[in-house]
Amino acid sequence: MLLVGGTDPAQDVAAFKARGGHVMVGTPGRIEDVLKRCAAVDLRRLEVLVLDEADRLLDMGFKAQLDAVMARLPKQRRTGLFSATQTEAVQELARAGLRNPVRVNVAVAVQQQQQPAKEKGNEKAAAAAAGKEKRKEKEEGKEGKEQQQQQQQAEAAAAAGAEVEAAAAAEAAAGGSQKTPNSLSIQYVLCEPDEKIPQLVRFLRLHGPSRKVIVYAMTCAGVDHLAAVLPRLPQLATSGVRLRALHGRMKQAAREATLEAFRALPAGVLLCTDLAARGLDIPDVHWIVQLDPPQDPAAFVHRVGRTARMGRSGSALVYLAKAEEPYVEFLRLRKVPLTEGSPLPPTEGQQAAATAVADDDAAPSTSGRDAVANGAAGGGKKKAGKAAPAAATATAAAAGGGSGGGPGGAVLSAAVSTATAEVLAALRGAAERDRDVMEKATKAFVTYVRGYKEHHCKFIFRLQDLHIGRLATGLGLLRLPKMPDLKKPLGASEFRPSPVDPSTVPYRDKAREKQRQKGLQQKQHEAARSGAAASAEERAAAKRKAAAAVAAEAAEARLPAAKRRQLQMKDETAALNQEYSLLKKLKKGKISQHQYNVATGLSDDSDLEGEEPEGSAKPAGAAAAGPAGRAEVRGSDSDGDDGADSSGSDDEGEGKAGGKGSAAGAGGKPGAGGRRGKGGKSGPGTKGGKGGPLGVKQHRGALQSYIDKKARKKKRQNAKKAQRQQQ
Repeated sequence: MLLVGGTDPAQDVAAFKARGGHVMVGTPGRIEDVLKRCAAVDLRRLEVLVLDEADRLLDMGFKAQLDAVMARLPKQRRTGLFSATQTEAVQELARAGLRNPVRVNVAVAVQQQQQPAKEKGNEKAAAAAAGKEKRKEKEEGKEGKEQQQQQQQAEAAAAAGAEVEAAAAAEAAAGGSQKTPNSLSIQYVLCEPDEKIPQLVRFLRLHGPSRKVIVYAMTCAGVDHLAAVLPRLPQLATSGVRLRALHGRMKQAAREATLEAFRALPAGVLLCTDLAARGLDIPDVHWIVQLDPPQDPAAFVHRVGRTARMGRSGSALVYLAKAEEPYVEFLRLRKVPLTEGSPLPPTEGQQAAATAVADDDAAPSTSGRDAVANGAAGGGKKKAGKAAPAAATATAAAAGGGSGGGPGGAVLSAAVSTATAEVLAALRGAAERDRDVMEKATKAFVTYVRGYKEHHCKFIFRLQDLHIGRLATGLGLLRLPKMPDLKKPLGASEFRPSPVDPSTVPYRDKAREKQRQKGLQQKQHEAARSGAAASAEERAAAKRKAAAAVAAEAAEARLPAAKRRQLQMKDETAALNQEYSLLKKLKKGKISQHQYNVATGLSDDSDLEGEEPEGSAKPAGAAAAGPAGRAEVRGSDSDGDDGADSSGSDDEGEGKAGGKGSAAGAGGKPGAGGRRGKGGKSGPGTKGGKGGPLGVKQHRGALQSYIDKKARKKKRQNAKKAQRQQQ
């Protein structure tokens, strides 16, 4: 009986009650649910518990479900844990209910290297047997059935321990052992991020029409992007490649339908994530292509394990960037050997075009071109497995020893560059014509960067080494998205944005485009309404501000003269204290003479430091007289009711600050920096000009505070009066 998600648990319970079952196969969550709902399951008759993919099931994600299931199972049972990457934590094995565990390793090793290990294992087994005989001799004199049973259990445990040690010694001695079968060939190709999809396109053109291929991507968004853009590329449109997509964001029914459709195909391509890395047994899978290495290194073995099953042969290929090449040695240490392969050559038509260009430029020999054509033709006739990389290597060798050796190598390099540029142009063109492709490409970029940042092998897959410009170009992005993860992206300046505005790209689906246009119109109407409301609010605020200014002026006019003089005296005292503080700073050298003149209004910012204002002499009472000169201002007579003072000038008069009995404004320039004289009266001069006296109009802090205070008091009185009237 199969127990998995996606169906009603009540149906599973009813089916079990109707038919029963000798073997129950399912996921931990659904098995736990059915056991809770169905009391007819007789767990006392359970004999064997099998945990397939045990390293994954013993993770914390399944801890609650497995603990609940095992708590209801009988302890007298046999338990088997199976996985290609088995966990070695003793506490995890104890959680699975294993007592006296025996580890069985199935590995591929050379026969000559296994012989010393077998001898060591035999020696340990002989030593264990000798120890067993000695213990028996010691126990001969003892009687009792219980002691004999204990002795037998200890002997069994010792024998199991000897077997485990012998297996471990054999595995350590066999330096050539590996976790993958000999019928599986794993190769890697070094290429830049913008060359991965073009390489994949050439690979699918070669193997997709006649072989079953599984292509793994890192994220669900990456699978969606490949499934959307690959059928629209002209390089694959006429090749007859059938594509299917499978990832974790699909519903269970869609997953099952996709898997069954791929199984039924005689040849095709399955684009998937690590969701399809475990538990799938699809017959006749010839190639495993890993466009992106998995986040978890353990998933690498499970990915390539989808081919070369049950004695069959298979091939696997992984694309790595140059900065990721240490990953190969890392896998070798984990007993997963890889061999380096060559990038696939372009098609015959692309080679012919590159050859024609080379004929016009350098006129290479015909023998080199014939070797290239023959190598490409021979590579297409060979069988799957090691044939394609071997053909690529032979082609490169025939072309002149690689991309840089001889005329043939130059032709092949030009052909590869041309083919890559054509695919990249087609990727960007698809994004410029269809908004769905553009959005999926952007999402694939974002999720790939985040997944790369969370890679388990951070010492190899470092985000600062990822070439962002090439990655965005390889996905066909129109613009680089802004991401907080990318503070200083590598190669971002090399990315060339598209001239097409992303906001103008329509959906290919007319219904989606109609809905998008409707949403844009709604946003525009909302923005217009909010803008009108904002402008109306600004106008209302300006009106309130103007009304407040008018009210302040009216309130100032209604004040009595004595009150105005009192408030004016407060402002002048504050200004005097400020100027005195500036004078002390000038004496101590904290500020320059120019800064002091600017702060006190004796000079302008545009004047050079140390230069006197034009048309006025340096006032004697400003810097020389000091505080004593300012004391005269305190005693000055200010009879004007409007509270406005005018400044006298030193240009005309006796040349002193504060001429004797001179009236302010008697021929002086407004704002020229003059001071009111001793005993002088304020006349109808300029109100608070630049450099003039600090009067009410310039320093009206105390007056404004008084007016605001009166206004608040009046407002509170009106509010209380209104409240009393309501009561």
